[in-house]
Amino acid sequence: MIIFYICVSFRNIRECLKLDADHKECHSHYTKVKKLAKQLETIRDAISQSNWNECLEKANQILKLSSDPSSHAFVYRAHSSLCTCMSRGKSPAKDTIQKCTEVLDTYHVSDAELLVSRAEAYILNEEYDLALADYQRAHETEDSNRIHDGIKRVQKLIKQLKKRDYYKILGVRRTANKAEILRAYRKLAIKWHPDKYEGEDKKKAEKMFIDIAAAKEVLTDQGLFFIFFLMLNFILYLEKRAKFDAGDDPLDAEAQAQQHNPFQGFNPFGAGNGQGFTFRFHFN
Repeated sequence: MIIFYICVSFRNIRECLKLDADHKECHSHYTKVKKLAKQLETIRDAISQSNWNECLEKANQILKLSSDPSSHAFVYRAHSSLCTCMSRGKSPAKDTIQKCTEVLDTYHVSDAELLVSRAEAYILNEEYDLALADYQRAHETEDSNRIHDGIKRVQKLIKQLKKRDYYKILGVRRTANKAEILRAYRKLAIKWHPDKYEGEDKKKAEKMFIDIAAAKEVLTDQGLFFIFFLMLNFILYLEKRAKFDAGDDPLDAEAQAQQHNPFQGFNPFGAGNGQGFTFRFHFN
């Protein structure tokens, strides 16, 4: 719909210039709209190339250029792009939520892209119920795999809260980097090491130490696991942290037992139809 208004704007300006090629206001507005449209094209290119900083820069440029009511469509696209690129870039989750909410409330829209962007920010902020609500609202306007997958992922994360949460065990946020995770692990490992624990409940210390070690293993996993199959060396990349962030516990034996056998239907000499883990193989 927004693109429709932009096209109409161009058409009206061209009609105006046909009637009077020297009309100052029409010519000035045409130059401005053409520049704004170019900026939108640059934003689309930046998004397709995952260049989030450029996306944010161009969107802010559009907002500076768009001061009159006739630029309403461009202003909306700029705000929408800010929400999307903040969500996919490294902007703080709270800032992203604020921007997306501002756009949704100001324009009274149910834009699936905006809702998905805010949902992802809610996930980073560990507000899973709100994330699920946004994904479900987005599903009302767009029936796509990404939204179905998002709903399933959030539902898994909500379910995961009732089990072991490795981030909470270490007392770090989901956005924590490896160095922060290792610092938290070392501090807690000293506190709960069974041989150094000064409390009376040694069993509790043992359990806590095991949970801390498991959390460190999953959240700092580098993704390398070696498998030898039919005398060929394969490198199996198992991204444990990514798997946990998607709602699955890679160290939960019961949960993993319910998954399909990762080697089911696997044929090393051709395409297989197995399901389960995602493999990337490199031959030595």
